[in-house]
Amino acid sequence: MKKNALVILFSIFIILLFSNFNLADSTEKSGADTIEISIKGVISNPKYYDGKNITIEGEVEKVHHMTYFSGDPYTLLRLHDGEHNKIGVYSKGNLSINEGAKIRVTGIFKKEKGNFLIKFKNVIKAKQVEKIV
Repeated sequence: MKKNALVILFSIFIILLFSNFNLADSTEKSGADTIEISIKGVISNPKYYDGKNITIEGEVEKVHHMTYFSGDPYTLLRLHDGEHNKIGVYSKGNLSINEGAKIRVTGIFKKEKGNFLIKFKNVIKAKQVEKIV
């Protein structure tokens, strides 16, 4: 009996480990209801903006180019506004963005995203990322 339980737990662990962990939502919103807001404005009231389509601007603090186990690339960014307010950004594909770049991001904000193993707070699933000149 214990052996069967261990096999089941190990199998669940392996499935979670090699699954395509996806931060994306299954529902996308149109650009017509996009809210332009500062990073400070979003993180000061994350419950209000949760699930809403927003546009923010900030400076890239960190960039991580990653690949799912399925082979699909994605990019994780951390943006800040110069006042110690930070927000995470997730985008499919490898974005050609460097640390220190100023960018505008439009996407769906989630106050918390993840599964029971990993939780991310204050994350935008980017639909559009553009450099600000």
